[in-house]
Amino acid sequence: MKEIHWQDFVVTGGAIARNQTEAGEQYEGRLELAGGWVLAFVFDRDGANWGWRVEPAFEVTRTEVEDDDS
Repeated sequence: MKEIHWQDFVVTGGAIARNQTEAGEQYEGRLELAGGWVLAFVFDRDGANWGWRVEPAFEVTRTEVEDDDS
């Protein structure tokens, strides 16, 4: 069995907006997280882009065990 490590964040604020064009809808937003971190994103039906203003160090807050039947 394989362990998957996660880092959980608490969302403290932010906003999500959407627009509508001839090509379809596009969404953009930002999530404000505890600790002063901000995650920004843009996505539409063809894909997504996201990034941190400043990326936090990875710290494991939760571990999940993947059941590998292969």
